Amino acid sequence: DDIVEMSRLVNREYAFCPTETWFSAQNEDAIKALGNRYSETRNFPFPQMDYALASLERKDGFMPLLSENVNKLQSSLDAFLTLKDVPTDEELEKIKTICGNAVNAVNAIDGSVDAYLNLRDGLNALDEELYEFYWKHIDRKQDKIESACQRLRQSCRALKEQLSIEWIGLKRENTIFITGKAGTGKSHLIGDMVNIRRRKGIPSLLLLGQHFTAASDPLSQIRELLDIRCRKEILLEQLNNYGKRSNETVAIFIDAINEGAGDTLWRDHLKELIINVSHYDYLKLVISFRTSDMKNFFYDWVEENKEATYIHQGFLGNEREACAYLFSSFGLGQPLWPVYGNEFANPLFILKYCREHERSGEPLVFEDFWTTISNYCKSTNHDIAIKFGYNDSLDLVTSSLKSIAQMMIKKNSRYSLLFEEALQQLTDIAKYTSMPQEFLDILIGEGLLRTDTYEGQVYVNYGFERIGDYFIADSVIDEISPEHWYEYNWGDIGEAISVICPQKKGVEAFELMPKHKVEASVNYFLSSATWRNGNNISKSS
Repeated sequence: DDIVEMSRLVNREYAFCPTETWFSAQNEDAIKALGNRYSETRNFPFPQMDYALASLERKDGFMPLLSENVNKLQSSLDAFLTLKDVPTDEELEKIKTICGNAVNAVNAIDGSVDAYLNLRDGLNALDEELYEFYWKHIDRKQDKIESACQRLRQSCRALKEQLSIEWIGLKRENTIFITGKAGTGKSHLIGDMVNIRRRKGIPSLLLLGQHFTAASDPLSQIRELLDIRCRKEILLEQLNNYGKRSNETVAIFIDAINEGAGDTLWRDHLKELIINVSHYDYLKLVISFRTSDMKNFFYDWVEENKEATYIHQGFLGNEREACAYLFSSFGLGQPLWPVYGNEFANPLFILKYCREHERSGEPLVFEDFWTTISNYCKSTNHDIAIKFGYNDSLDLVTSSLKSIAQMMIKKNSRYSLLFEEALQQLTDIAKYTSMPQEFLDILIGEGLLRTDTYEGQVYVNYGFERIGDYFIADSVIDEISPEHWYEYNWGDIGEAISVICPQKKGVEAFELMPKHKVEASVNYFLSSATWRNGNNISKSS
């Protein structure tokens, strides 16, 4: 009896029986560990979130999102196919045949990924034929055909656009990689997916790459991170059993595997983990890592193994709406001037911009873009100083970016600065820190710098082209005579010169130009006016 009781106690100690409460608690703790990488209160809606969530569900979560446009397509197809009192010809009959194929593809929708992708391909073919038919064969006097064709083209394109969303095809994959450059919001996206699933009672695990070490294989570490004592094989089995009972996919999210032990761990174990999870019908892996122009092991591995990948691009295409939302959430009010540019597609850029204003207590007022860049660099330096343990009175970020521009000036080109040359200079700038030789990699990781490879040589350039324009313009004004300011080897820095010149010289750039370059300089002055503080326009202009 004693042996039986001891066996029972051991089994209880080492048993793992996850519950909805257990999943919810794990998610909450992991989301807290994300820190300022995720904020539920400052959360600009990801336009494709519903599709991303549906890609992880067992049931068909796409049809509710597509149904409106499917109905419109069916209606316009029916209207086109039942046209009366119109002359028929070979081209019209050809279009009707393709329309019939589209009707069959719609009727064949059964919730499977293949059915949706087959419909997408059919609509691509229909759209191409409709374009040819509309512009080459329609008699403009036949209003019935023209209006029906136009309506069909519109409904066809609307649904085709939806069906082209990547997440639909990703549903068939056991493992999905989410990649993107620094600051694009990969961690926020994953945190939001986990949080929404948690609120719906759908099981997820969230693990952070920063917590993984090189001490043991990932599955053993997952068990330890979850404080579970069962064998690691039992862990996946029990997670799968929970999914089976609830008829829901248990999604295992691992965010930022480039952090922590990084490729030291994952180089030997990534494939093994993916294969282990793939053996279970109710489990899926979602793994994120950072990319930059300096290719890393993870980028190469995903490319070589042709893994399913979603590239997250932040607010691209929604910059204005995202800025308005975040400015409001920080209590900064709405700007009465245009959003600056592509930099504001990067969530990290906007957040640091807003946090710098929040930290300083300065209101959101119109400022020239050179001031915006300066504040962004200070904010980034503040964050790096905290993480790597140096005093942020050493503005190493600004010093490094200025030094890069000065080296480019010496080489008489923006495009020929070798990685080794930049490394040596930035290592010297960061010599009073604990990681001087890593500082170039840190700036590349932050997206402020990038690398380009050409004919076997690795070159360094600015990650945000427009930020580079301003740093280069600043050095050009200091070190180059005005007649050479607009040379092609510096890139298109005319706008930046027009903004910075009056601040440094007290006059407009066109006032310093030789006669044959005045007109071009005036044009730059006019195009730069949108990004300039009126106080920085010289009185003579």
